[in-house]
Amino acid sequence: MDQSQGKMNISRRRALAAFGGGTAAVVLAACGETQVVTREVPVKETVIKEVPVEKIVRETEVREVPVEKVVTQQVDRVVTKTVEVEKVVEVEKVVTQTVEVEKIVERVVEAAPQAQLQRVEIMTPYVGIPRRQPHRAWMLYVSERLAEHHPNIIMDHKPTTNSTDTFFIRVAAGDPPNIKDTAGWTILKAQEIWTDLTPFIEKDGVDLGIYYPLASGLKQGAAIYGLPFLEVAQMGFYNITMLDRKGVPAPTADWTWDEYLERAMQLRDQETNEWGHHAPPNWESHYLSFVRGAGGDYLSDDGLHTTLDTEEARAGLQFLTDMYTKHDVAFPVGDQSLGNQDAVFATGTVGLFYRHAGYIPFGRTQIGDKFDWDLFLRPTNAQTGIRSHIYNQVAWSGVTQAGEVEATWTVIKFLTDQDAAVFVADNQIYPPGTREALLNNYLAGDPPPASLDLVPVARDEATDLKYVTSNWLEWFREIGNHITPALTGELTLDQAIENMITNGDQILSQ
Repeated sequence: MDQSQGKMNISRRRALAAFGGGTAAVVLAACGETQVVTREVPVKETVIKEVPVEKIVRETEVREVPVEKVVTQQVDRVVTKTVEVEKVVEVEKVVTQTVEVEKIVERVVEAAPQAQLQRVEIMTPYVGIPRRQPHRAWMLYVSERLAEHHPNIIMDHKPTTNSTDTFFIRVAAGDPPNIKDTAGWTILKAQEIWTDLTPFIEKDGVDLGIYYPLASGLKQGAAIYGLPFLEVAQMGFYNITMLDRKGVPAPTADWTWDEYLERAMQLRDQETNEWGHHAPPNWESHYLSFVRGAGGDYLSDDGLHTTLDTEEARAGLQFLTDMYTKHDVAFPVGDQSLGNQDAVFATGTVGLFYRHAGYIPFGRTQIGDKFDWDLFLRPTNAQTGIRSHIYNQVAWSGVTQAGEVEATWTVIKFLTDQDAAVFVADNQIYPPGTREALLNNYLAGDPPPASLDLVPVARDEATDLKYVTSNWLEWFREIGNHITPALTGELTLDQAIENMITNGDQILSQ
């Protein structure tokens, strides 16, 4: 290497040192890719310095003369040069020194703009029930997966006990969460606040075929307002030990309402306080299957009228009411002596029980080895030939008003994809939202129950809750309030139906 090249290398190192250690010292605070730009910084001028002689000397000397600081773009350099100054007695001489600064090539690393952290709040229920810990484990699992792929998105899980009412209070106050667990009626209640996920689904190529068809309300025309994480098909549960002890035949796939009633009557024992039939009165499993099984329905297709006064609906309600008031085979509505209404079957005092597939992990935990139990399909109405099962879906939906719409969609995808569904299924938190995880994971556990293959049968033939009105929840609660007096004998069925029609239609008209 020649001397000039050596000087150039030294100069470049010194120049980089002026940046505070060169490019290695640059701290990239942003997330994402960086752009590398290489540019040449030429010297713009030649710097000339004249050095006057301040005194006369009679000999020749060599000394270091500092040349003033040379400033190039973003480079501070102090260049020294050895100069010979010859000074003769009584002769004044000025030496002019020209300093040329070499061209420096900079390599500048420019960082992308700072990626801003985005916080996505999720509002969920289930704080006060036994499965809250698995539910939180599920949220943690999703948040960890999300962090691996999108470290700038923070998933903020906010469980609450009364999520529906609390949610709409926050909406009214202008402070909603980004994501809410929803059923179809929740969407209809305030459709304008929810994000239409269709453009995001199409953009990212999400395969809707992994889910069962969306329940009413979640899809309005071409717009999709939620992706499901929970499938609940209504099922029957029966106490094998009790039926065997009493010599009562087990349910069959083709049994009828009359056979169901006959078995319930054989199981009833007043002395031992054992009952033939039970269904918690809080949701659809209580009465709607009887109404639809008889060929009726509870709500008109346009959502404007209560239809429980039709001949078919009356027949279904009459059969149900008779089990309580005439045949005395049904565990009393509202009786808390054995715990809440969901816990009654686990005590071993009820032979035939209506709930949904989400009860399976609860039953495994609560029943333990107290008795043997299994699933059954609902009986068929002999007149209509209908075996009526009901299903519901619960979905994750985004709230446009809360902002962070893109980040919200990203979180919804992670909450509802196949990996999340498998985690939900493997941990028996809920019957998961995807068909594959339901069949291959949730229903792949060891018995009990032995007849897990009946769950997809019930789901495939089930009808949904018919969310066609924004006032569905208020209306549904009102209907339930007026059915109960008929089941306890406080009102006749005709009186109860009249109250349901009058009060139900009043709500629907609002």
